[in-house]
Amino acid sequence: MGLSVAVALTDGFVIAFAVAAAHAFHLFVRAGVGFGTWREPASFVIALAWFGLLRLGDNRSSVRIGGPDDVKRVITATLSVFGLATIVTLFLAVDFGRDQLMIALPLGLFGLLLSRFGWRVGIHRFHAHGVLRTPVLVVGNAESARNLATVLDGDVIGEYRVAGLYLVGDARPSVLDWSQRELVPVYWGTDDGIIRAVEECGARAVAVTASEHLAPEFIRQLTWSLEEHDAQLIVSPGVTDVALPRMLLRSIGNVPLLYVEPPRHSRANRLGKALFDRLFALVALTIASPLMIAIAIAIKLTSRGSVFYCSERIGVSGRPFQMIKFRSMFHGADKQVFSVIDAHGGHRDQLLFKLQNDPRVTKLGRVLRRLSVDELPQFLNVLKGDMSVVGPRPPLGREVAVYTPDMRRRLLVKPGVTGLWQVSGRSNLTVEQAMQLDQYYVDNWSMGFDVAIICKTFRAVLSRHGAY
Repeated sequence: MGLSVAVALTDGFVIAFAVAAAHAFHLFVRAGVGFGTWREPASFVIALAWFGLLRLGDNRSSVRIGGPDDVKRVITATLSVFGLATIVTLFLAVDFGRDQLMIALPLGLFGLLLSRFGWRVGIHRFHAHGVLRTPVLVVGNAESARNLATVLDGDVIGEYRVAGLYLVGDARPSVLDWSQRELVPVYWGTDDGIIRAVEECGARAVAVTASEHLAPEFIRQLTWSLEEHDAQLIVSPGVTDVALPRMLLRSIGNVPLLYVEPPRHSRANRLGKALFDRLFALVALTIASPLMIAIAIAIKLTSRGSVFYCSERIGVSGRPFQMIKFRSMFHGADKQVFSVIDAHGGHRDQLLFKLQNDPRVTKLGRVLRRLSVDELPQFLNVLKGDMSVVGPRPPLGREVAVYTPDMRRRLLVKPGVTGLWQVSGRSNLTVEQAMQLDQYYVDNWSMGFDVAIICKTFRAVLSRHGAY
């Protein structure tokens, strides 16, 4: 049974239940007041129209189920059906529409949205296990095709599974090495061989990325050819690390143009974010104060030294500040940092040096780090204005000293108590991954983005993945 059929069956059950509940309410609660022989067929017509409108906008893409567009479609279809039903009942001067509006509308809408959410969670879990993924043929030059294929394969909850690469132009050994490692077949030639490759690898979608060999006329011809094979066409514009809210697609004549807004990092220091940061920090400190008192007492009783550990970090515009944390290491451990780096084969100027079993961490400190509660005092830095609730990881001065110009973009905003690095693997991330995530945040900041990261932080802390 296909995914769209399964979703349709769920919709049908929810709609039938909602309409039947409204009908039962009129029959048993209102004792059939105004009941007529036309009520059953009218209820059936409403249910059929409701289901039909949902199916008209149906999309086979599993990624869209439960997404913003899908939710909008469900709400629009529901309100359209009941708006029309209300107009008809008012015109006919009958009492039929009241029960449907009171019972079927809210019950059905809630049920449909809840089922969409359930499908979305389930689909993401299926995708994470490699199930329900659409096989895709990636088309482009060697470098761009390999990059897009890597992104698609690296998206653990994504919709697509790379079924093959079709290289238009040269075939570099690095691409062939990647395909052999991932057990993906590689085809190359001119654009007229793409359909043959689609048939051979069983692709249900073709993703076209940057290549000087693919003309606009080719895209149109490929669209027609794929229509005959019931396959999707995906075109990558070659723009990376740009969030959707910054992109706008418009058409001039018959040429689609992609507009990309400039980064929003300059807004991150404005009043709205600063006010949100301080209010959130105040609430967080108030709620966590009993826990923080207990942690302070435990630290004092289990090891020698102060309760708090202050470390100089580099903030917005390169200004240093003292970041506050609960002490999780033995007293004087910061003086041993270079000896620990040398002992474990590291470099003194390397970025993000962190050991999974650092000998300087106390027994209590390991627990605090695993639960991420050692960072609670950083909300004091947020109240002072040195940090934000969400932002890049607070860097050390020796790290900033070796930053490249691209890395220094992290200093355009305040460092955060949490951030993309916190919800994307924390200490398990490589230097390149952590830097890329921070740069992405700087360029694509928004209040909605902050709220989403905060929500994901709670899940990351509970999972304790990458915390040490």
